[in-house]
Amino acid sequence: GLLLPGVFTCLVTLAANFSPQGNIKKAVNLYIAAGVLGGFIGRMLSGMLTYLFNWNIAFIILGAGLFLFYVLLSRSLKDINYSKDRSNQGSIKKIILDKVNSSAFVFIFLAFLSFASILNFIPFRIVEINGYINAINIASIYFGYLFGALIAYNSSFIISYFKSDQNALIVGIIFIFISLATLIIELYVAVFVAILFLCVGFFLLHSVLVALLNSYNNLQSRGIANGYYIGFYYLGGSIGTYLPGHLYSTYGWNAYVCFISVVMMGSYIAYRQLRKNLKQNNF
Repeated sequence: GLLLPGVFTCLVTLAANFSPQGNIKKAVNLYIAAGVLGGFIGRMLSGMLTYLFNWNIAFIILGAGLFLFYVLLSRSLKDINYSKDRSNQGSIKKIILDKVNSSAFVFIFLAFLSFASILNFIPFRIVEINGYINAINIASIYFGYLFGALIAYNSSFIISYFKSDQNALIVGIIFIFISLATLIIELYVAVFVAILFLCVGFFLLHSVLVALLNSYNNLQSRGIANGYYIGFYYLGGSIGTYLPGHLYSTYGWNAYVCFISVVMMGSYIAYRQLRKNLKQNNF
């Protein structure tokens, strides 16, 4: 848990830094798509291996796979000369206080708080509706991840279709709000549709925002900006998977969805501020 955010920061920074300036967004989008697809396959593979053998086998195989790809990545980077520049305290402060960066951090903090919270508590909602939950119900929840991977992979095309990054971001926000409205309906099929909309909306938002952040920051600043982004990302997820549960257990599902909607309104406000700051920087 402590190491993975650092690994993700390094990987997305490598993807951006070793891509030509015109291909940074595409490289980061491929990274996000691979991460989303890996998240789905990892959950599925772990479940299958645990069911067929035991939970130890799942960890051994996944650990061996990680080590193999670490060796391959290390070899491919062996002959590359890295910059020796080190950021000082002043430059780090400048990066986080930059208006574009700070609004992006708040944006993803609130968006991932909402996304992670819904995925964490949706099994309990399925039990409320169906009276039970089984492996098929759980698998259907994560099926939306596949759509998320497709969206992340094709986000460059989506940006072109909607004319700009900012327009693609607002489309992602709209999809999440549609998901929240659908979650009020007391039908299992409505839950399934809502999760699809949620995954499409969030992973579109996430892939566009990461690519935008890496394009905006220069070579020396990207690592720090990515580190802060991932820090705010997981901070939102940690809070979202815990605190809203008290509201859900005390006041019920509808009150919980209303609360998440308010959080997403905060994310929308952060988006508006991000759009304003990008315009002021002629970006």
